[in-house]
Amino acid sequence: MASPQWGNLPAACRILPNWVLWKAVEREGRVTKVPLDRYGKNASSTASHTWCHLDEARAAFESGKGDGVGFVFSRASGISGIDLDHCRDASTGEIDAWAVKILDRLNSYSEISPSGQGVHILVRGLLPEGVDGRKKALLGDGYRPNAAIEIYSAGRYFTMTGNILPGHPQGVEDRQAELTAFFEELFGRSQGEAGKKPTDQAVDGASLSDEAVIDLMLKSAHAEEIGRLLRGDTSAYGGDDSAADMALCNHLAFWTGKDPQKMDRIFRKSGLMRPKWDEKRGAQTYGERTITEAINGTAECYEPGSDILAKIKANPRALKDPAVLEGLARLRAEDPIEYDLVLEAVRKDRKGLRVATINELVDRHSKKTTMTEQPNDDIKAKALAIAEQGDPLRYLIWQAQMNHLGDIDYQEVLIASIASAASQTSNGIQPGGTGEKGSGKSDACAAVYHLIPPDRRLDGSLSPMSLFYLQETGRLKPGMILFSDDVEYEPIVPIYKRSTARFQHGITHFSVSGGKDRHGIELKIPPRIVWWLTSVEGVANEQAFDRQYPISTDSSPEHKKRVAKEIAARRARKELRLSADEGVEIARGIIADIFANGPFRVLIPQAEKAEWLKVSDFRGQEQFWDLVDALVILRWRQHERDPDGWLIAKDEDLVEAKGILSHHKVAHYADLTDAEVKVVGALSSGLPMTQKELTEALGIAQSTLSERLRSIIAKSAIVTEDVIGGRKVYALNPQMQLGKDYWVNLDLIDIKTDISETYRRRQIALSDCYRYVIGIPIGIIINNSSRVPTSLSVNKEKSIEKGYPCNDCGRCPLREYHSSLSQPKTTDNATNQQQETLSGTDNQPNNATDKSDNAISESTNEPITQTSAAVDEKAVDETVAVRFNTDYQTDWKDADGKTFMRQFQEGEVAQVSPFRVQAWAKRGVVDILEEAGA
Repeated sequence: MASPQWGNLPAACRILPNWVLWKAVEREGRVTKVPLDRYGKNASSTASHTWCHLDEARAAFESGKGDGVGFVFSRASGISGIDLDHCRDASTGEIDAWAVKILDRLNSYSEISPSGQGVHILVRGLLPEGVDGRKKALLGDGYRPNAAIEIYSAGRYFTMTGNILPGHPQGVEDRQAELTAFFEELFGRSQGEAGKKPTDQAVDGASLSDEAVIDLMLKSAHAEEIGRLLRGDTSAYGGDDSAADMALCNHLAFWTGKDPQKMDRIFRKSGLMRPKWDEKRGAQTYGERTITEAINGTAECYEPGSDILAKIKANPRALKDPAVLEGLARLRAEDPIEYDLVLEAVRKDRKGLRVATINELVDRHSKKTTMTEQPNDDIKAKALAIAEQGDPLRYLIWQAQMNHLGDIDYQEVLIASIASAASQTSNGIQPGGTGEKGSGKSDACAAVYHLIPPDRRLDGSLSPMSLFYLQETGRLKPGMILFSDDVEYEPIVPIYKRSTARFQHGITHFSVSGGKDRHGIELKIPPRIVWWLTSVEGVANEQAFDRQYPISTDSSPEHKKRVAKEIAARRARKELRLSADEGVEIARGIIADIFANGPFRVLIPQAEKAEWLKVSDFRGQEQFWDLVDALVILRWRQHERDPDGWLIAKDEDLVEAKGILSHHKVAHYADLTDAEVKVVGALSSGLPMTQKELTEALGIAQSTLSERLRSIIAKSAIVTEDVIGGRKVYALNPQMQLGKDYWVNLDLIDIKTDISETYRRRQIALSDCYRYVIGIPIGIIINNSSRVPTSLSVNKEKSIEKGYPCNDCGRCPLREYHSSLSQPKTTDNATNQQQETLSGTDNQPNNATDKSDNAISESTNEPITQTSAAVDEKAVDETVAVRFNTDYQTDWKDADGKTFMRQFQEGEVAQVSPFRVQAWAKRGVVDILEEAGA
């Protein structure tokens, strides 16, 4: 089957998510075209979740999943199709006279069908309400066998070839009047349609004055956004004036009842008005075209009290509908007299339904949708002090750690994603959320999510319909964080992909309502939405979510033991998880301060000389610069601005961003998820392994492993599949020479700064003094109630040694624990042996798969130093002489206690502490020459 002529497909259809594939299948002796989704499974012309965007359909077609592509008609799209069947000679191209008349009459986009024997016409316009389509067979002289006319506005799809008919428009033209007349000639006037008001005529709001409409808009749930647009502020749309124009017109279409004259008058009074509004764009001006698009895309209009009353009278259960409750809440605020009259009418009409009950429902709805109370002055002052003088990122991590221990690099990315929602220069950071069941994904997200001001977050079970309801309540606005650990993945994928791809602009998603009274609906996802979607490995569609930052939680046995210990300790304290004490309120104050002063624009002058070492990894590059962007915004009060108000990044921001990136550099380099990287790590020995051996090593189900292996092999050449002795085996590609040193020395970017680059993964939050680590300036006292994990206690002696006496701030939350906690055997480690080696390699002898020295998931990029003065940082009275069997590097301390990366050469002899020997000898790194103390 020939490929469609993609460039010829009409733009009006290309932008809609109404595409499917099709496959020719023989049924009962005749060939039928069966619709398929982008995965090659059966699709339905009435199930929008099986449709997709054209680029997705094209990719699926080119991968062999179908014989062609098709466009599904829906009333929401506003496009109808006319199929002139068996009207053309496929060999000569001659079209029958009856079909030529119809083509000339409708004069819109027309293409030749795949068989070459028919013609498809697409027009803007819809059949009468309640009529999705009709078919009429054409019999008699002048018609070929099986000639027919079919017209559809919904419930069917057309195969699309792009083989346009010469001499006809290449775009889908507005032909509502022509379509209606043609349909009535063929099938007669539809019953019940006579005198019915067309959907694009002005309703309700049209009776209000311009001033009354503006007043209503500025009292609505979208008042802040509309007010900015009326003032000419386009910052929420990244400075995109056209997007702002469309946004205001969408609001005007709703509030004016789709009255084009009123929309035009109000727009001209706004700060967005400029000469472009009256510039010609074909047959229409730019303004007329924008208004037309807004009207066509508006499904519902403002409802005065009489319309809300009619809904409730028809069905009292409509009071459970968030849209009805929002309408009542708006009516109560804007017209309290009308509101009282509506409630009194409901009481009289529906005996037993109490006015007090309705008021209670409206109150409850209003509380959910209004902003939370502003923090008091004391909390504001402390939040401001940390933002100006402390370290906001460290502070936010500290607060998150009180509810979820460890996984700091995961939480760093979550916090950075929050900042990206306040950026006009970011592509958006969308944190990945895949991992093994019980690995703490949802818990880690919840701990950070708890720190976000309530008006900036939305959580719950996520589906397209839930988003429609949220939109109707006015809770979806630019710069929001959406968190769900219960996602309906398949239907949400198209929305997620388009929203993340158009992060700075927002999207419109068209769908069909449920129930018997199905009608077109649209969902507007505003700009700068960050999605926190978590899933169990194997449930989420990883390919669909490849825009996510590749990161996952720590599932190592050591981490799980530490968390289990903390859970037990928490039960022994008077502690409430996720409680909103002063520490949390200050965290929310810091984030609220960012959004109150944003959105920001960030200038990164260092980007001009930095060199990305994997030039083909465009997404990885963007993710790195987005991390820098986010770090600047988190500390925006500590950064300079240029004359245009752009925040200027510092060298330290690039170093810190590279540190975060380095924790998962293999995933970035190979375009793998963090879970897939662990599979690569399990194969690092170089020996072929069966799936059974891999599942035992990784501790995961075989079905999960199979999915990971398929994904790895599809995306890269790192892993090879072979058959040895009748069994499938997997190994690292020998042609790529993927030894341990390859990953250790792997670098993604040369940032070319003058400051030292030191990258270490932090497993525990505290390494020095309480105040220093959590980013609090001297003199600030914060009451964190009893949310103090004992395993995060500091080393008092080390803090004093560094000049931070524990009682100089007056009331350290950890102070009461210092006397009861045993001191570590070695005081060189500031985290009481919770972090014996910062690189996390040498203290994991029984977990070589997840935390091995191959540095797949635990690498460091510290400068490698050779020195004769080096001493083992783990040194004790007894040491063991060993000979190294391979080149090897590990963290070390010199005689002055300074940490560096020590490089051992193959054959080198050294004295090391016994507990290092156990791990190294087991992995064959060293041979023991003499026993301890010899």
